Amino acid sequence: MGYVTTLCAHSWWCPQCKRWSTPAERTPPLATSDVCTHARPAGWESRLTNNAQDVSAPTPAPFDQAHEPPPTHPYFIAALTHHWLPGQVYPPRHPGQYLTARTRGEVPHEALFARQNTLLLATLQEDCIFDTTGGETDLVPQGTRLIGLLERDQPEDNSLLALAVNQVKWTLGRDQVTLTPLIEHLSQAEIAAEDEAEAGRREEAEDITGAQVCYARAVIEYEAAEWPELHLAALRMKRAGLLLAHRLETEAAPELDRAARVYEAQAFHPRNKAVSAHLEYAEQAVDALIPLGTIYAQRVPDAAMARNVIERLLSLNALIKKRYERKVDLLLSIAELFLALGDGEEAWSYFEQADRYYSQQLASIGDFPHVAPITAHLGKVKERLRADQDR
Repeated sequence: MGYVTTLCAHSWWCPQCKRWSTPAERTPPLATSDVCTHARPAGWESRLTNNAQDVSAPTPAPFDQAHEPPPTHPYFIAALTHHWLPGQVYPPRHPGQYLTARTRGEVPHEALFARQNTLLLATLQEDCIFDTTGGETDLVPQGTRLIGLLERDQPEDNSLLALAVNQVKWTLGRDQVTLTPLIEHLSQAEIAAEDEAEAGRREEAEDITGAQVCYARAVIEYEAAEWPELHLAALRMKRAGLLLAHRLETEAAPELDRAARVYEAQAFHPRNKAVSAHLEYAEQAVDALIPLGTIYAQRVPDAAMARNVIERLLSLNALIKKRYERKVDLLLSIAELFLALGDGEEAWSYFEQADRYYSQQLASIGDFPHVAPITAHLGKVKERLRADQDR
């Protein structure tokens, strides 16, 4: 015989299917398997109740070798065991604990959440800017979802609340975030993966604005899940590319800089050098630093920052020795940055180095598909240098 609980007015445990289902639809609300069509004993509906708080629970079947108790109900939450009634197998399900909208007389109390260590899903309702421990700032877009616990010690300012997200304290405005108990089994990494996948779909649909926002959410959510910095750097590079496509250089620059620092750290790490993996990271750092230098040298003029980027590129140039295509392209980019800063002498110096490497290693294959863009780049920089010299 099946088992009826007072957890829900429509709950039924089918011993053949070994799952919960409903009397009307005969479809489990939290399952995706086939519909249950097994016969049920006459009068089983009369054992249900619409008010689990006022009616005593049914007596559990005796436990012996011939009886296998049903599994935990999908709505079961261990934190609610203080609601148990004598002789009841599972705690009653009170609607106020599960509805996201507040109901009359059932306003979730934050002190109760903190005391019970209830996992909460915090959803940002507006774009926020937060300072990081490294002295940088992070954009946390509207719709970012974070899983955390309320801190027991809340700020004295009643307009603020403190949330511990993976042992990191976040101080948020109460009007900036909505808190709901985390009911379904959902991890921080799964939330981040959803936003990353959505960013890819929006990018394919050419929704550049929506894609870059989803990438920004994914970065924050992966960081909260303690994913490796290399994965975050790849997402930052994708977002920076979308921002540059919309000519949002001031927003793209921090993303490029933080991604470049991650790749630089890996490029100069002794372990990576020992296994010759540092060159890949060095090239990825160059991919981030060249557009960053262009931003500071041409689009958002900042000579000091541009020269700092050039120094970082020169350090990477020392690592890239026999990858001649990348080395020539890097030296030409450095020459362009010096030219944009008005230092024609340095620009000619690095152009001559690039021209020498090109003549020795690449001139004989200058028409090959992977070398043709470098040949065109060489000619373009040479024309710009001559035009600057003639002025």
